[in-house]
Amino acid sequence: MGKSHHYVPQFYLRNFSSEQGAKTISLCNVNTGAFHYNCSIKNQACRNFFYGSDQVVEDALAEIESIVSADIKSLLRGGVDYSNTILRVFLVLAHMRTEKTASLLSGGVEELFTMVSEHPNVSNDIKDFLKVMDENPGSLIFAHLSSMIESTEDLSFSVVRNDSTREFITSDNPMLLYNSYLEISNNHSSRGIGLIGTTLFMPVSAKYAIMLHDDAVYDNLLNVKNGLKVLTNRDDVDKLNSLQLIFSDKVLYFCQPYMEKWIAKYLKKFSTFKQKHTSSLNVAVRDKVNDDGSTVYVTDNSVKGRDELVTGDNLFVFHQHNVYAGIFLNFLRCRKEVKLATFSDHAIRPHVMMLERTKWNQPIDKK
Repeated sequence: MGKSHHYVPQFYLRNFSSEQGAKTISLCNVNTGAFHYNCSIKNQACRNFFYGSDQVVEDALAEIESIVSADIKSLLRGGVDYSNTILRVFLVLAHMRTEKTASLLSGGVEELFTMVSEHPNVSNDIKDFLKVMDENPGSLIFAHLSSMIESTEDLSFSVVRNDSTREFITSDNPMLLYNSYLEISNNHSSRGIGLIGTTLFMPVSAKYAIMLHDDAVYDNLLNVKNGLKVLTNRDDVDKLNSLQLIFSDKVLYFCQPYMEKWIAKYLKKFSTFKQKHTSSLNVAVRDKVNDDGSTVYVTDNSVKGRDELVTGDNLFVFHQHNVYAGIFLNFLRCRKEVKLATFSDHAIRPHVMMLERTKWNQPIDKK
């Protein structure tokens, strides 16, 4: 493996190429608004030793991509010989592995590293772990990957075929994590994979996408044809592309030249929303377990005031993702019986709450 690590896979970007050999791609620099054509895919969405110089993470990603690429190739050819589980892993991994995610988290990691390093009762394993994250944010992707995948197991999986007259675009941060349910309830705060109303959406070509959604909250109104959800409403594609623009870091990628006009128009329209797309890293420490089995924990700077040892068993680092764009998809309709909620612990999905209780309701290590 070379020193250039791609945080968006090359096989993935080839699906958005209009060239016969799929070696080049069209793009828009979202910061300058400049369009470029016939750009080498080899030089896109990459950074030297992004996942570390030891190549461990890069090699692991290469193995995963070899499996995923075969499944997506089958999907794009109209086949059904693909694994929902593999594509679910790919979706979560796409959210964790990009330069934008690493950049958004790095500030929080640095602050957290400083905070726990000054605490005399924080174990060395936590200090070492945070030091690695501080020096190499790209290595963060596998730290909580398995727990994040587990937290999506209750979400409904769909393959979506775009039969509208507008193609999907993608970006250097291609997985959309959005929650229109919390926006409907006028909560413009945190978004996370474990919350009620979560939707994960990622185009895998100009005409196909994979999606996870909370079917306890939404009715999926897309028609089913040959096992695929079929999207025909161009307005919904415009909304998904708008979210792609907001979530992007530096670059948008597209297949056909006619999308240049659309991108230029919507780039201007959503520039202010893009600036509001932020992220933060928070920490909670398990304090005690009550007699009824419930957990009491303290957050953020309260860690510094603790007397007992803080270890990997009772330290919980969590990522909060903040964006409000007022975009609501026509094909995901909130169920009438679902009550609007204010943002609180009760906004966590029952499945995720059960996972956390299983994790947290263990004896606290005070060695």
